[in-house]
Amino acid sequence: MAVITLVAPAVEVFPIGPYVDEHFFANFDQSPYFIGVRNNENNGLAVLTPDGWNLYLHYAVELPILSACVVDDNTIAAVYFCMTHSDGVWHLDLTDGWWYPNYYSYGGRGIHNCPQNGKFYLRATNGLHESINLNQWTHISEIGTGYCSAFASSGPNLVTTVRDTVFFSLDSGDSWQMGARMPLKRFRFTEDGLLYGIVNTGGDQDGLWCLHDWGQSWDLVLPAHNLSAIGPKIDGYLMLGWQQMQPDGSWISLLSPQNQLYPIIHPNLSSGVKQLGNYPLAQAPSIFVINYQGCLSITDFLPTDLEEEVIPSPQDELRVFPNPSHNQVRIVLDTKTLSPIKLKVYNLKGQLVKNAFITQSTNNTTDWEWDLIQSNGRKASPGIYFIVLQDANGQSIAKSKFMVCY
Repeated sequence: MAVITLVAPAVEVFPIGPYVDEHFFANFDQSPYFIGVRNNENNGLAVLTPDGWNLYLHYAVELPILSACVVDDNTIAAVYFCMTHSDGVWHLDLTDGWWYPNYYSYGGRGIHNCPQNGKFYLRATNGLHESINLNQWTHISEIGTGYCSAFASSGPNLVTTVRDTVFFSLDSGDSWQMGARMPLKRFRFTEDGLLYGIVNTGGDQDGLWCLHDWGQSWDLVLPAHNLSAIGPKIDGYLMLGWQQMQPDGSWISLLSPQNQLYPIIHPNLSSGVKQLGNYPLAQAPSIFVINYQGCLSITDFLPTDLEEEVIPSPQDELRVFPNPSHNQVRIVLDTKTLSPIKLKVYNLKGQLVKNAFITQSTNNTTDWEWDLIQSNGRKASPGIYFIVLQDANGQSIAKSKFMVCY
């Protein structure tokens, strides 16, 4: 098992977004990026624009924002809930900065968009509803009526929990089936095709659960109380957040492939965790965390085989061009290191997407061209990538980064 050293001085934590009184949730999956906030007793969104973070606070002070999703480049839909007739779906028009009501729904608790079928889903106290225009909503009768506590989607796969029972769809919501009778929440699809969920009721079922197929076979991965958030899986390590401090002093942990917990400890990570996710705006693999101290980015937490220190010698000069890359990237290393040299390419999530052995050509120069096709045969998605070069002994000799855009 890989040994992880996670001490406070090694973990870097930086604040994200404007200074406000409280942060509730964040979206860094789709542009425009935004954070749900409260400031001076007003609730709304902090949206990242070309000019920086702008605050769009709702004029109705009493309405707390529970959830939001991107509609298009200029529109964000949000759910407000305070047990009044103003409850429901509102949309923020970024062109004029105003909030407009879309759909009044007493008991709306969360909103989600599903790119696979172009629909929006509203979690409510009376079940799950769907819409294609945010104005007309249809209750999904196959699931029934009851409190809808969770929803997630990945491609054509949709999952939700209603009345402490899991329902799932394999065909983008065209039909639904009943799954396990468990009070699962906080679903997370990981990049390796697994679905995780949390039970946190104070009972014997509490902990992290994993679904390997779409039947009844939920497996208990980690028995635990007070688990509050599931983050991305990075090189096999799953990030977890807690609503109470753990015995080792941590509020955030990495779960290894062997189901062992490794704490991530930092003074700014010392409160209950509300959300974890990928943070794409950092220059290194980074995770964002929403806790009671704010919205923060975390870097330098990865296992040592990914984040070992790279100190190029004066003779080792790594050049990557063109940068940004569109169709292919050329990597040139001026080095006296004997070949072969192992090359690894990682994405922002810390996933190894390409590796190769390259040999020294002439004049102590190592040259390699990559057509941006990953090891899985797919074209590299737009984003930032990291290159690590190692000698035959596995010692890193150089690293760099580049951007892919089309």
